[in-house]
Amino acid sequence: TEDAGHSGFPGYHLLVILVGCFPASFFAITSLKKRPGLESSQADFKKWMVILLCVVLVIFSIVQTKIVHYSSLAYFPVTFLAALAMERFCMSSPSEKGRVPKGLKMALFTTAFLIAAVFIALPFFMKNTVHFAGQFGNEFVKASLLADVNWTGWEMLPGLVLLAGLGVMFWFVRTKRPIAVSTTLFVTMTFTTSLAVTVIFPKVLQHTQGAAIEFYQSKATEDCYVDHIGGKSFLDLFYTKKPFPDNPNHADSYWLMRKKTGKPTYFVIRIDRLHKLEGYDGKMVEIGRKDGFVFYERIENE
Repeated sequence: TEDAGHSGFPGYHLLVILVGCFPASFFAITSLKKRPGLESSQADFKKWMVILLCVVLVIFSIVQTKIVHYSSLAYFPVTFLAALAMERFCMSSPSEKGRVPKGLKMALFTTAFLIAAVFIALPFFMKNTVHFAGQFGNEFVKASLLADVNWTGWEMLPGLVLLAGLGVMFWFVRTKRPIAVSTTLFVTMTFTTSLAVTVIFPKVLQHTQGAAIEFYQSKATEDCYVDHIGGKSFLDLFYTKKPFPDNPNHADSYWLMRKKTGKPTYFVIRIDRLHKLEGYDGKMVEIGRKDGFVFYERIENE
């Protein structure tokens, strides 16, 4: 079921693996077909890896909760199958060297170019969200896009690195040097991903969860209860730095909202989920709102 609060379409994990494990995922696809000449032990191991990959994809396509790391067991067979394909392309006999399928070449270049284009375009989009935010119907999305985050333009660096790597790759393809092509592609993607994690993802985090994290951190030194309502979240557990409470009701939202807790009690809810507070008969005072999050303090009845 969607108990974890994250739903998605059945092909969600297939897309996650194709894009998230790029370029290994594209090489792995070419290893799915039967390959003659493998040693029996290697052929058996390949068979188990294909079975493992299929089982993971089938199970998590059926599971309705869609979270990126749920299918992470697939990363192992994907990278093994990719290595098997690269061995065939790079270490085969001279007459077969460089015979990378044209479809694979096109898919690799096209996908890498699209990823680079997204990274380059993202800073321009985020610097002008005031012109686009109104196009979204969801109030939380609007508010998070309009968060005060400083996009300088340097965030396009991962995309530029990837474009430069593509240029080098194209030269190696023309000169039929498959080992150099593969090395350039994987090294470039490693640098691109590392740069994206450093300069892009922290700012995306500020837009999507920055205000909530800031609030939780402000309560880290206070002896209180803090709860996220209207969905599932681990942010309150991590950023408030609270040890495991002695009270067994510490995670019971019903108890926190309606019973006497004996401590200051705070709640965080997204602006588009305020309807979940309808029917609540206690006294809750709004103490602030920022970037799509609303913060409440519960006032206990005397």
